[in-house]
Amino acid sequence: MIEYWKFFHRYAKKTEKLSDQELGRLVRALNEFSITGERKELAGRESIAFDFIADDIEQNQKAYDRKCEINSANASERKRTVTTAADASDGSENDKQKQKQKQKQKQNVSPDGDTEARARDVFIGFAGEDHALLEALQGFDEMRRKIKKPLTDRAKGMLCTRLKKYPRDKWISMLSEATLHCWQDVYPKTEESNGRAAVSYDTDAAEAEAAQGAPVYQRRGKKDA
Repeated sequence: MIEYWKFFHRYAKKTEKLSDQELGRLVRALNEFSITGERKELAGRESIAFDFIADDIEQNQKAYDRKCEINSANASERKRTVTTAADASDGSENDKQKQKQKQKQKQNVSPDGDTEARARDVFIGFAGEDHALLEALQGFDEMRRKIKKPLTDRAKGMLCTRLKKYPRDKWISMLSEATLHCWQDVYPKTEESNGRAAVSYDTDAAEAEAAQGAPVYQRRGKKDA
């Protein structure tokens, strides 16, 4: 509802013959009409002016109501548009995140189809609470991947079994030396103390022949050292 009504200049000409009392009653009746919408019966000459001014007030109110409806509809439409755009943006962002996650998972897949996290579990279970040993094992694993000779889960298990053949306090130094020289296997330093070539088996070759029960040995000479 409009909080006011207009008393146009043209009304002054049409109401100039009214007395102050009649004009006062007219203004009061018009003001009540603009609030309640009820037409009041006037007995004097002001009743004639009341009718045409009240019609103007009524038309102005209807025009105002139509404008409010249009503005409300436009506001609702804008809100729906913004909501739809936001939903589309969220959906697009979610799709991007899912795509990145899939890509990351794909990059972490090892040659035998297991994820890198699953492959690391072999070393985590072997090292237990020994963080230094776990770091050495993972460093050796990373080196093998860099030289395009990644370790499978089975090869990791065989490496752990091989380490158990030597004193535990030698494991980290063996792994570190193998990582430093990019060896495919680990070797105890004591094997080179007599100046002869150290003999050991390669974990990859051993894995390939394990099913046949035939150990595969590899001679490592000065070139590897």
